[in-house]
Amino acid sequence: MLEDLPFIIPEEDSELNLLLILLIIYYLNSTSRGTHILDLERLNIYIYLVKNPHILHKVLIKLNKKSFLLKSYEFSSYKAENNNSEAFYNSEAVGYYIQILASNNLVNIEYNEKVGFVFIPSEDVDNHINVNTTYLKRSVDLINKIKQINSISISKINTEIKNILKEGE
Repeated sequence: MLEDLPFIIPEEDSELNLLLILLIIYYLNSTSRGTHILDLERLNIYIYLVKNPHILHKVLIKLNKKSFLLKSYEFSSYKAENNNSEAFYNSEAVGYYIQILASNNLVNIEYNEKVGFVFIPSEDVDNHINVNTTYLKRSVDLINKIKQINSISISKINTEIKNILKEGE
């Protein structure tokens, strides 16, 4: 009987991924000075960090930023003990989700001379964000932790994540 129940893997749930991407674009699309910096590479990294809080925790420590307490399920799980480095390098799915968000007028794509194409939330995106579950509230908390590294170069963040993933092998 239990085998008949659907099992949804959160990383593969389209609606959840769309909402997480929208939240990241909403909160992290620019630096504190208002410079739009959220390109596909940075967005992909931020999604990875939100979905892997144990990695975000280590990145913040390595970059001498204020860390946070991990929830018990975030550091003592299969996922925490078996880092999925493939997800870190997969920007194809993120590009697909961006297409959906842009086609529904939730995200605008602009060109920044220094960064390239960046993602900015549309003006009425507030109407589509409803963070009323424990998971989404925790995701917003993690996104707010990422704000600390929003102005750090993507190559530096990338290097730290790769070093952390190598440590876990």
